[in-house]
This record gives sequence, structure tokens and C-alpha cells, in this order.
Amino acid sequence: LGTMVWNFSQCGVRHDRYFELTAAECVRPNRVRSLAPRNYQNTLIAYSRMRHWHEKYVDAMARGIARLLDAHDPRFPKTATSVLFSYTCK
Repeated sequence: LGTMVWNFSQCGVRHDRYFELTAAECVRPNRVRSLAPRNYQNTLIAYSRMRHWHEKYVDAMARGIARLLDAHDPRFPKTATSVLFSYTCK
């Protein structure tokens, strides 16, 4: 989801329906907990570039990145796997 949002923004292609559907999916608790820091960064940049506002999405991303940063040990470059919640499709 995040990759496609990023790709649309890189190409300058507006796809409002896709951005809305992605935002609706990304606010789900399991999805928020499963995102890596780069996913937060890339999707927020994409939404900003496309000037697409979705309040619940921004709130969910703000809460999620704060949770990751609070649990991150700055001595190491990557987030510990114990902090990330793996998301698997069934």
C-alpha cells in the first residue's frame, strides 16, 4: 500500500480514491503497528506531496511513529524486532 502511494506521488499522478482507501487501511491498529519507520516517512511524504489530507490517517501515523521512537534504542540503526509487530496476510 505504502509503496503504491509513494509511486503515485513520485509520478505526480493523482489517484484520490486509492489514497482514501489506503488511508482507511493504514489507520487499522494492526497495520499501524506493523509499519517500519521508512513506511511512515514515505507515506507521509507522499500524502504531503499530493496535498491529500486525511485527518485520521495523519493522527494514526503520528501516534505510531511516536510509539516507535519512544521504544527505539539510538545506539542501533534499526528498530528492534520486539518493537515491530509483524503483519502477515492470510
